[in-house]
Amino acid sequence: MFFTKEKKQQVNKYIVMAKYKSHGSFYVDKQFDKLSSADKYVELMRDSKDNSNLEYFLFEQSKDYNYDEPVESI
Repeated sequence: MFFTKEKKQQVNKYIVMAKYKSHGSFYVDKQFDKLSSADKYVELMRDSKDNSNLEYFLFEQSKDYNYDEPVESI
């Protein structure tokens, strides 16, 4: 038998979502474990001329409905 240690899964609680200016629907663009990483990513994406038709939004996962505990303690 092989025994492996169970790895603690990293929670990416900062979710950058985007939407086209002419549409109302959001889509997940990228997920991060640090707020500073999400901010830097959006800064770089906004500087890109290819993404001028996109708007970016930050969503923060504050509760995991599968658990009674806050996300920070998982």
